[in-house]
Amino acid sequence: MQLICAGDAELNRIVIKGLKDYASLGETEKPQFIETFMAFVSFSQNAFYQWQEKALSPPLWVCWESLVMNLLSSLGGKELWKELAVFFTYQTITRRKISSEFHSKE
Repeated sequence: MQLICAGDAELNRIVIKGLKDYASLGETEKPQFIETFMAFVSFSQNAFYQWQEKALSPPLWVCWESLVMNLLSSLGGKELWKELAVFFTYQTITRRKISSEFHSKE
């Protein structure tokens, strides 16, 4: 996410706002947040497939997985994921992981 938002203070502000409260995003902020989030989740899905094919080391995958789970388990991340999960083929694994690990902490 840092590379996507690097050097763009306004996009950083939108992403932080969206992760805290997706519903609070304005008409022009919401598409920017969705685009940024989808790019990041696409990168994460790619990392997942590389890990499955043993092209990505397990410790590196653990880092990716932790990062994406933290983003998806934020208040705004949960709301957005309800809308976007259908676009990602690893959604079932991700949903199961969020439900078991992160919802139990609330």
